[in-house]
Amino acid sequence: MDSSGGEDLLGDFGIEGVAARAGGLDVERDWVNLLGLSEQQLLVLSRVALARPEFAFLFRIDTTLRAAETMRALKARSITCVTFSDSDTLRDEHDCVLRLDGSGSWTMKWRIRRRLRCAAMATSKGTPCKYVGARSYVLVRIPRLDAR
Repeated sequence: MDSSGGEDLLGDFGIEGVAARAGGLDVERDWVNLLGLSEQQLLVLSRVALARPEFAFLFRIDTTLRAAETMRALKARSITCVTFSDSDTLRDEHDCVLRLDGSGSWTMKWRIRRRLRCAAMATSKGTPCKYVGARSYVLVRIPRLDAR
């Protein structure tokens, strides 16, 4: 990440001060000791945004301080996000919620009407949804790990 566009990208994730504290973006630093955990997570997500993959699989992104803003920054770059979480905190940032329970069953709810056809197609037989590749943002709601 070079200094020219990198600082703007860091600003989109709310960590524009990181470059100044590190002495620039093109220097080698001990990031673990320089940045807090939340800043480290946001820096990784800014690198994802810079790479612009078609899909980003995110695990418990709602633990970052700016999760909703982070999701919007990724969406603005047309990155399809599949988020795994044990809470519904980011439900409003997603088009679909796939809720898995501990027994192996699941439910799927779509928020956008034009995607209702897809929800009807997604049966327990595992019929693939043709809309998932069309910039849907899916929250996979998993059981809490400590709930067992």
